[in-house]
Amino acid sequence: MENLAQIVQSAQAGDTDAFNTLVDRFGGFAHERAFTWLGDHHRAEEVVQEAFLEAALKLHQLKSPEAFSTWFKRIVVKQCDRVTRRKSLPTVELTHGTEVSDGAASPSAILDSQVPQTVVQRGLKQLSPAQRNLLHAVYWENTPQKEIAATLGVPLTTVKKRVYDARQKLAQDVGQAHELVEQDPGSAFSDETQLFMAAWHGHRGKVQALLAAQPAMLNARNSEGLSLLLFAAHAAHYSQRDEISSWLLSAGAETGFFSAAALGLQRDVLRALRTNTVDNVGPWRRTALHWATCGGHIKLATALLDHGADPNRVDHWGCTSVHLAVDFGQADVLNLLLSRGGDPKRVMGNGKNLLHLAACQGNRDMVDRVRHAGLRLDIFTAAALGHVGLADRLLNEDESQLSRTLRIGATPLQIAAERGHQTMTEFLLSRGATLDPISAIALDDEAALFELLERQPASVDRHAGSFGFTPLHAASVRGRNDLVQHLLRQGADINRSDRMFQKTPMEEALFFGKESAARLLHRHGGRLASPVELKH
Repeated sequence: MENLAQIVQSAQAGDTDAFNTLVDRFGGFAHERAFTWLGDHHRAEEVVQEAFLEAALKLHQLKSPEAFSTWFKRIVVKQCDRVTRRKSLPTVELTHGTEVSDGAASPSAILDSQVPQTVVQRGLKQLSPAQRNLLHAVYWENTPQKEIAATLGVPLTTVKKRVYDARQKLAQDVGQAHELVEQDPGSAFSDETQLFMAAWHGHRGKVQALLAAQPAMLNARNSEGLSLLLFAAHAAHYSQRDEISSWLLSAGAETGFFSAAALGLQRDVLRALRTNTVDNVGPWRRTALHWATCGGHIKLATALLDHGADPNRVDHWGCTSVHLAVDFGQADVLNLLLSRGGDPKRVMGNGKNLLHLAACQGNRDMVDRVRHAGLRLDIFTAAALGHVGLADRLLNEDESQLSRTLRIGATPLQIAAERGHQTMTEFLLSRGATLDPISAIALDDEAALFELLERQPASVDRHAGSFGFTPLHAASVRGRNDLVQHLLRQGADINRSDRMFQKTPMEEALFFGKESAARLLHRHGGRLASPVELKH
């Protein structure tokens, strides 16, 4: 496998595939840093695109290929700052300056370090507006301190003292956060784990590089029995991007019964039915109909039903093919399943029904389709949709709905918070709902979280929400390393499994692509089930 310097040199020489490898390798980092800075996926995507565009245009200027990582991180930080300033960053009417050597890390040095941006931003929030504006002018706008002094009408020594005090305060607030993140993403995990992660998150260059080094992993299976091809095909059901699964097929990956169903390869599936029963269960206790439904392969789903497939067969989490059709927005397959005996009123293992699933996807068309199948609107549907008017009417009819929970403990407030409906959560709180750590994390309300943990120490390990997460799970899947560290200091059980998927916080962090959080948990004793068994 080429090292980073070799890949950069190839990209500098005009090798498009080499540059795509850099995109695959650093795309996840760029998006994670941009999202933690901006808190918005769409704006984070904009930053990633602009950062790689700038990198492509200026790559020839990089004199030390081995320094690409640090160089690119500076570009990402600059693009984040550009987007932030364009939106609403408060600034002073100044222009920017030289640094005072005082032993404290400068804000720009902190931002370019491995400290999570959530930690840095929280540190900046602890400063006074005047201190924030001053540091912004000096370190982001490059305004000479002499100009700042002239603008403010104060001696230069006064400005230098204020910069010194602000820097010391920021460094103190950031504290020991440098230890939270290591230099090399994924280095704590085996090649097999990184391979499955790369396949799930669409990093084709990394998949190709890992398989070039270890070809035997092409037909690897993870601890849950999913082949690499099936895993990649299912990732494509979420992303609608099949580059990885298509490449794996072209590379000679074995096409089994379930991966063929997930890919919609009808001829292969029907041929396999000569030696498999139509309702054979495989990984996650899913049948071929489950996998075909996820991919929206209606012709294959029809053929499987014609062969006697049961649309009400449940998988490991109590999901039928009908549930999966709603969850993945496959309206045509849903209509087919309902017309062939699919039960619209069956409830999943976590207590959600079809209407809840449709609402959690924000799919109004699917909500209407499911309602026509005989399901009634309830407080959980209103919470998931963020429909305050409906919630108000339902609570006026029956106030007790506010305290209802789904099977593994999710409340209406938690459902609304998970969906990011701030107005709905404020409404439910005004009607008497009780804030909890899971909701506080989803709402990014650190102050409320800290207060809750101080008043109710036992809540640090309490399961809640749609998936029965603990607060540590919730912080980990959001990549909130600062909160992960705080929860561990509060005694959170690092290897406590969630109720839905039976995974530890580290396993969930890996699934959601939060590698830095996973590494932090790993260093503190987080466990990972054996991720891959090579097929003999």
